[in-house]
Amino acid sequence: MRSLTADTHTWVAARGFLLDRSDDFFLQLTRAREALAPEAIHDLRVASRRLREGIALFGHCFRKRQLATLRKELKGMTTMLGVIRNTDEAILFFSDLVESCDAASVVAAIKIVATLHAKRVDEQRELKRELKRIDAGSLLGRIDDFCANPRIFNPAARGLFQPISDYLLEALAGREKAILELLPDAVLELNISAQHRLRIAVKHFRYRLEFLAPLASNDYKKVYSVIKEYQEVLGHMHDLDLFIALTGEPSTEQNCPSHLQKIICDRRRMLFAAFLQLHAANPLDELGSRVRGLL
Repeated sequence: MRSLTADTHTWVAARGFLLDRSDDFFLQLTRAREALAPEAIHDLRVASRRLREGIALFGHCFRKRQLATLRKELKGMTTMLGVIRNTDEAILFFSDLVESCDAASVVAAIKIVATLHAKRVDEQRELKRELKRIDAGSLLGRIDDFCANPRIFNPAARGLFQPISDYLLEALAGREKAILELLPDAVLELNISAQHRLRIAVKHFRYRLEFLAPLASNDYKKVYSVIKEYQEVLGHMHDLDLFIALTGEPSTEQNCPSHLQKIICDRRRMLFAAFLQLHAANPLDELGSRVRGLL
């Protein structure tokens, strides 16, 4: 954003941030409509998440008449994009897995891939229909109208004139708190639920951290890359949890895991080890102080 400084009033910075995010969302929406390839779907999904995070972060600066509807529409789109993204990742994973399976598991993997391809056709048809229904011009117009109505004359509105740097650090502290609460349980390998929730908390922290980029020192890229690496490792672990569910119940005697399941479990174990190594090298509970040191 041009002319943004650490002392810029929060409501002024908020308007610029939201308009930038909405422009990027419009660009990615246009690209996705042209080709529903995995990369385009991923980019649109990220753009919708960034816009949603911006609305969550700065919504208090503006009149909220249209806010609830807008957030609901964006969340619905993000969810739909997430479903087809998961299918794409599963197709890629099981297609590659065919080369490393035993004979019996190859048949099972091929069947899974065939089922996923058929599922993907249905999901793409539905997504294409939904994206076509979206009136992008109207959506952008509603965001513009929203950003054009700040609550600066409302006595109940607080923090609108706070320096944006202070506001962002406070907002990041809230996301940091969620991470710290989940961390003790998430470092236990069998606590998949805590790891899943930590993944979400790290993701929200990352998208919120991005608003600090125009104001931060040169160390920003280092800190951001660590947060991104955490999200990727935890994300891949979550993918494997979804993939193992696709293999069905253990099919061998004595309720032992199938060969496919063993491969997936071994890879998840390796990823969890990578997660612990990352935490040892760049402790999650120290990232908050590193972020505060960027300003």
